[in-house]
Amino acid sequence: MSEANLLPCAFGSSWSAFVEEWCLGTLPVTSPETSSRALHALEKHWPERVQALALAPMRGLGVVLGAIDMGQMLADTVVLAGAEPVLKRLRAGERSAASELTVAATLSRLGFTPALEVKVEGKVPDLALTFGSTAVYVEVITPDRSEIVKAVTEQINDMAGAILAAVPNANVEVFLDFESEGMDVGSLCKAILDSAYVDEPQDIPSVGRFVKRPFSLPPVVSPSVDSRTAGTVLGGARTLIDGEKSGLAAVRVAVFDGRAKRLLAGELHHFPKGSCNALLIDCGSVPGGVGDWIQSITRCFQPAQNTRISAVILYQTGMIGTPLQLHRAWNVLPNPHAAKPLPTVLLDALTTLPTKWPIT
Repeated sequence: MSEANLLPCAFGSSWSAFVEEWCLGTLPVTSPETSSRALHALEKHWPERVQALALAPMRGLGVVLGAIDMGQMLADTVVLAGAEPVLKRLRAGERSAASELTVAATLSRLGFTPALEVKVEGKVPDLALTFGSTAVYVEVITPDRSEIVKAVTEQINDMAGAILAAVPNANVEVFLDFESEGMDVGSLCKAILDSAYVDEPQDIPSVGRFVKRPFSLPPVVSPSVDSRTAGTVLGGARTLIDGEKSGLAAVRVAVFDGRAKRLLAGELHHFPKGSCNALLIDCGSVPGGVGDWIQSITRCFQPAQNTRISAVILYQTGMIGTPLQLHRAWNVLPNPHAAKPLPTVLLDALTTLPTKWPIT
């Protein structure tokens, strides 16, 4: 293949033109041959995406690497059974479809042949793998981390406002052991109002802990109630300076523990009983995304809970390095209480995937 027709015409008249105009003079780490295969696949199977890229003013490796990665995934998955409905959802803008193709492409590169959207026992898991007489069913989900954080932040800010209004002349700090959604805020405010001033954290059963001190100026939020969980803790505070009505209320909560429990419970119905089942979670491109989920998920593995899930596998995508490169980090969390563990050949292959981004 000559340089002139190496790439789709939308990406320049030659490889050198592509590097200059699309990559802004920096060579991508993918070879011309790999880039060509990927971008031709992108043009063939998602032409609307190529058109949008060509019309957009943005250029640089950040744009190019995403296009090449998507093209590589398409090239590796279009031949798989059941791929076409997923491709249609991708072209319609469903983010979850991209996550499903990412997982399918990764499994293919590990030497397996996943099938997509296979019907079994009246259910349609996202992917299925066969190892002799053993079938493994995979569900891929894409929680919106930014929406989770936004919703929880709004809830705890509203709660801080309610505490501030109900408990005057006090500096109150609350740490919630459970997410604030659906919590009886009125009962929480009454418990704090009825309490004397206390420097040591006081338990509120099924809610969390609080301290309550006399209000003083200047109002300072100084976390003094311990967190009993790992992962992201979000906080909000409200202050009022108005004579005897003055006060400060601060609320903190560990975000992902409750979410993890509901998430796993909500996915169980996708999985056939008596089978090996894996849940894949696309943790997004936000730094810390995987770390938010690891401890929360493993705490959900209990002898009498979630035993239908053989393993939870987390992954996160990001760009890092000089020159910029796209990387994925994976964390495989086998369920020690699973009714059906993953086949060893699959588990061993998954554990060869990179578990962290390289530092370059």
